[in-house]
Amino acid sequence: MEFEKSDQEQVEALQKWWKENWLSLLGGLVLGLGGILGWQYYGQYSDAQAASASMTYESIKATLATGQLEAASQDVEVLTQAHPKSPYVAQAHLALAQAQADAGEWSAAEASLRKVVDGQADVALKGLAILRLGRALWAQDKTDEALSLLNSAPDNGYAPLYSALKGDIAAAAGDADTAREAYQAALASNADFIDNNTVQQKLDALN
Repeated sequence: MEFEKSDQEQVEALQKWWKENWLSLLGGLVLGLGGILGWQYYGQYSDAQAASASMTYESIKATLATGQLEAASQDVEVLTQAHPKSPYVAQAHLALAQAQADAGEWSAAEASLRKVVDGQADVALKGLAILRLGRALWAQDKTDEALSLLNSAPDNGYAPLYSALKGDIAAAAGDADTAREAYQAALASNADFIDNNTVQQKLDALN
């Protein structure tokens, strides 16, 4: 086998190869360019969608700040429909639920929180939603439902807070044994986000 050819032989071989392969090369080039352009377009589209969702979320917060819960609720639904996979959807429902709870509208707050728990939020936001949903249920005297929710919650880092809330619910219901167990579990976690002094005071008050 020859490893070198004359210049003319190389030119002729190249011309022949090009005639035989130009169509497939052109197709590959088109696909390659299409992929690059498509990825760039997708990135630009995603950025635009994220910016739009962010602006809507900021508008919702501004509306909530003025106490317009109904208008904010409608805007949250618009955000959910337009950007169902955006993390701003869960944040908007959490903000709406907080405003509804502050206004004493616990049933509405429960509905908003369930959309976070049952939706596509990340683990941290779902964990927070479960905690707040437990409080919303308790506020409506749905004690058993609240305890069931907290007891069945997944391992998401919120367990100490769930235990503290279970202690509060059980204590209010007069179930000192359950409350004591829950408070002790919260203290045993040594979590730095737990107010140990307050939990300890509640535990001591049971004795």
